[in-house]
Amino acid sequence: GYGGPSDEVKLEEGDADGDDDENASDADSDEGDNDAEEDEVAEEAADAHVNGSSKKKKRDKRNALSASAQDTKAARRKQHEVAVLRKQHRLHVGPGAPDPIATFDEMPRHGVPEWLVQNLRGLGFAAPTPIQMQCFPAILSGSHLLASAPTGSGKTIAFLAPLLAKLGKPGKEFARAVVVDPSRELAKQTLDEFAKLTKGRKWTGRLVDKGLDG
Repeated sequence: GYGGPSDEVKLEEGDADGDDDENASDADSDEGDNDAEEDEVAEEAADAHVNGSSKKKKRDKRNALSASAQDTKAARRKQHEVAVLRKQHRLHVGPGAPDPIATFDEMPRHGVPEWLVQNLRGLGFAAPTPIQMQCFPAILSGSHLLASAPTGSGKTIAFLAPLLAKLGKPGKEFARAVVVDPSRELAKQTLDEFAKLTKGRKWTGRLVDKGLDG
């Protein structure tokens, strides 16, 4: 009497299990599809990142090459300008000589103090003379210098002014620089130029003469 209903219950339980299996299978399938989609999205994102990095590297490389080309072009243009300037003023220099300073406006960038530039302008110069153009940067860079130029070309200022720039400011020592001239007349001329260049400043100079009496 209870066998039938019991079988039916078991059968219904069996059907329920079957439905659960099908639902589970469907869920597994959905999860698999989602995983596959996530993998595809991840791969696409990775590809996009790689492509973006590659493009950035190429762009940076192009910018670097462009900057390098511009620097090279600017350097060549500067060399040409220096060669033209030296030819124009008949400046003959040895290997490794620094570029000449063509104007007073450039001097502060090379370490010449403003007060000294103003005193140079006050002497009536519109621009450095050719010997001054080349001597200033040579002395300021610490180079040894042997220079020759005609009388009246500004040779005294060419070595004396950058020497003052190198000293910077007056000191308390007895002597910080010694200028040796071949005659008393030239020594006096050097001291006069020193006084003009240091006008308004607390520099002092002395004329030292060994004396030739008897």
